Amino acid sequence: MKRRHHPGINQKTLCGHEATKQEYLQMVKGHIVTCITCERLFKTEEKKETMIVEESHNHVSQQHA
Repeated sequence: MKRRHHPGINQKTLCGHEATKQEYLQMVKGHIVTCITCERLFKTEEKKETMIVEESHNHVSQQHA
């Protein structure tokens, strides 16, 4: 069974594999991801973004206090 990946940049998957144009477009449309590495990287990126948003929110709150 072929693994399904999260889309990355420059027509590559999030875990770094190259994809054809058709494969990349399918990833962008969305599908069930079966690549464990892509899932881990995606969750890590989400956590980083959440931490950055929380940090900037706390920083703004401290400035107004």
